[in-house]
Amino acid sequence: MDKKKKIIVFLQGIKWRWFWFFLEERCVLPLCRGRTGVLKKTPINQREYYIEGSGQLCENCYRKIYK
Repeated sequence: MDKKKKIIVFLQGIKWRWFWFFLEERCVLPLCRGRTGVLKKTPINQREYYIEGSGQLCENCYRKIYK
């Protein structure tokens, strides 16, 4: 693969990561802010680890709080 193609593939990877960053919900705890794997457009009744009135938690924070 020549240098130009490598650069294009690299930039496409960065573009996809930024795209996913804005679509994915983050953990609401300020010290965590971890990835949840839940898209922002997912209805709250279909989400795991969602706390009504607070927001989306990651799996680790949810398990720490609700042991």
